[in-house]
Amino acid sequence: MANFKFSCIKKSNPSNLNIRFYHGRNIDCNAQSHILINPSDWSEKMQNFKPNTDITIKSKYNPLIEDLKKEILGKFNIEYSNGVIINSKWLKKIIQDFHKRPEGIEEFKIYFVSFIEKFIEDSKARRNPVSGKKIAENTIKKYITTLNKIKEFEKVADIKLKITDVNLDFHNKITHYLKEDLKYSNTFIAKVISQVKLFVREAKEKRLETNPDIESKNSLT
Repeated sequence: MANFKFSCIKKSNPSNLNIRFYHGRNIDCNAQSHILINPSDWSEKMQNFKPNTDITIKSKYNPLIEDLKKEILGKFNIEYSNGVIINSKWLKKIIQDFHKRPEGIEEFKIYFVSFIEKFIEDSKARRNPVSGKKIAENTIKKYITTLNKIKEFEKVADIKLKITDVNLDFHNKITHYLKEDLKYSNTFIAKVISQVKLFVREAKEKRLETNPDIESKNSLT
C-alpha cells in the first residue's frame, strides 16, 4: 500500500514541507512539496497541523496538501502499472506539474520577489536610455525598500507571491498592511505601489506571465 509522510526538515520559518512517498520495499521517494509552512505548526507524529494552529492556516493548507496527495496517488496508480520508473525525480515532476511550474524554469520567471531581486541586480549595471547615465544609487535604494516591504508582507501573510498574484486583491491587502499594520503614510504607500507597478510592467515587457488586473484603471493606482 502506498503511503505518505510529511515533515519539515528545516526549522526556519517558513519551511518547505517535505514529502516522502513510499510503497513496498522498492519505492521510497522524497521531494519538497513547495508548500511553505511554519514548522512549529506541524506535528510529524500526527501528520497534520497541531490542534492549536490557527484555523485559517488549517483551512488554507489542508485542502492543498490533500489535493497534492490525490494527484500523486492518481498518477502513481496509472503510471506504475504502465512500467514508469517511480523515484524521487518522478515525484518532483508530479509536484512541479501540480503547481504548474515547468521543470528547470528560473525562479525569477515565476516568483515576484525573485524577479525584483534580479531586476535590482540588473539595474546596477543598467543605464538610462535617454541620458546614458547609470541608474542612480538612490533609485536602487528605493527598489530595495519596496522589495523589503514585499518580503515582510509575504512573511506576515505566509505566502510566496508569484508574478501572476499581483492583482487587485494583492493591491488591497498590501495597502491595508502598510497603512493599518505598519502605519505608513499615504505618500509612502503610493511610492511602494508605484514601484510594484513598475516591476510588473518590466515583467510584462520581458514576456513573463502577469495578471490582467494590472491593466485595470483601478489596479495599483
